[in-house]
Amino acid sequence: MLLLVENLKGYGLLRINDTEKKYILRAVYEYKTKIEAIKTTENLIKGKINKKFKNFLKNSINTKERLLVSDIKLKNTINKKLGKNFCKFVAFENVFQRFKNYFEKKITPNKKNDTVAMASHFIYGKKVRFCGIKKDLTITYSIKILEETEKKINFYYLRLKEWYNWHFPELCDLNLDSLTFSRLICEFETRKKLKVTDITHILNKKDAFFIKKAAQTSIGCDFEKEDFENIVHLSHQIISIYEFKEIVRKYLKNKMYIVAPNLTTIVGDRIGAKLISYAKSIFDLAKYPSSTIQLFGAEKAMFKAKKNKTPTPKFGIIYNCSIVKKASSSKNKGKLSRMISAKIALAVRADTLKELKYGGILGIKNRHKIEKRLEQLESFNKKTKIPKVFLLR
Repeated sequence: MLLLVENLKGYGLLRINDTEKKYILRAVYEYKTKIEAIKTTENLIKGKINKKFKNFLKNSINTKERLLVSDIKLKNTINKKLGKNFCKFVAFENVFQRFKNYFEKKITPNKKNDTVAMASHFIYGKKVRFCGIKKDLTITYSIKILEETEKKINFYYLRLKEWYNWHFPELCDLNLDSLTFSRLICEFETRKKLKVTDITHILNKKDAFFIKKAAQTSIGCDFEKEDFENIVHLSHQIISIYEFKEIVRKYLKNKMYIVAPNLTTIVGDRIGAKLISYAKSIFDLAKYPSSTIQLFGAEKAMFKAKKNKTPTPKFGIIYNCSIVKKASSSKNKGKLSRMISAKIALAVRADTLKELKYGGILGIKNRHKIEKRLEQLESFNKKTKIPKVFLLR
């Protein structure tokens, strides 16, 4: 029984005696240069063999003896080049680790471990570079950040509204955005200062006039200086988070048009990014069929419907798409979602393979087809509206 053991310093063969339970070094080959060490280790990881390695095995192993290896790729390549049943695969990594430790002790150590450090940095550096090429990872991170920032803004806005409602309830009754509301508070702080301050650059003249009029006859109570300071600080925080959100949104839009232009033209940058993050990568999304893409995000509802024997859901994340929302009836929405999911599957595959020279040509064509289908469905619904007939007795 012979074991093949490799290391960044070299490779060798260990002979095992079953009776004595001992292992002895049969043959050893040490790397002469750093480049040789890097190239051979890279080849062994991939499951490839050099001429030197092949000759080393031929010269040091008899025909009757069997070789044990810890990698399947290596086993297949050795058997191809040196004959069938020459090598055998063993899946026990813990056993091989013990032999590797013994091999490290026996092999003559270098005075400086520059070869080991350099080889390890070079090999694993390549893997890191390959991960950096995957631009879809940045899309998954950015969409998660965007969702979290929106949740934060909504939470802070609700707390601010509740807090400021005691001082100026008339302002809180108006349907204002979180940004406009916080900007107004930063401008005038208290309702007494509204007479002096100008708000026309934030709101319309009509709304500004109404707020100033409401401030004169307000029911709200007064706060202390410390309370107002905290309220203003919270509003400043909302504005800063909103600005950060806009930066992330622009970044995501640009990134989506670079990575998946066909997908963005059909569904949009936001929903496209959600689909990629749900599938964990654009390569995994391309492997899914259209039926599974249609029900992304609605798995719980589907299993619940199957359990209770009720009608299954027709859409998941795709429901938030602008084309699906345009459809009036739920039947049309289901038909459109089926068509959109099929077009998404085609678009994603085109983006991953990058067969098309120009960005989103396929996406634009499919988008026009979906819009035409929507018009057909809506026109058909208008024609088939049955008038109510009152029967006379």
